[in-house]
Amino acid sequence: MAYDNTNSGTLGKNKRKEKDTHHDYSGQINIDGVDYWLSGWLKTAQATGEKFFSLSVRPKDPPQTQQPPPQRQQQTTQQRQPYQQPQQRQQTTQQGQQRQFTPPPQQQPAQQEEHSWGTEGDDITF
Repeated sequence: MAYDNTNSGTLGKNKRKEKDTHHDYSGQINIDGVDYWLSGWLKTAQATGEKFFSLSVRPKDPPQTQQPPPQRQQQTTQQRQPYQQPQQRQQTTQQGQQRQFTPPPQQQPAQQEEHSWGTEGDDITF
């Protein structure tokens, strides 16, 4: 019969302690089939002077992150719908008059100005 480590653990002296803030004892514990790291500090109660352990538990396996969203299927050029200009349409005013609505013309991209950097006479001597 195999030994069952469920709901048990070990705690021993931390031989790698370098600072006062590092834990005095370290070990591992299994709770309901999940393994955890166990850290302990030996402390003294201020009111009574009695010694006690302060413990910290953290999972051995990092928490599982959410699955990334499924990747969208790339559309081919033929599947994409081309942009269509808005059509002229009739609009009725509050007075009941009909009028044509024409969308504003599309603006052309701004043309970049040409610069003559480094032309004669622009040299600065030091």
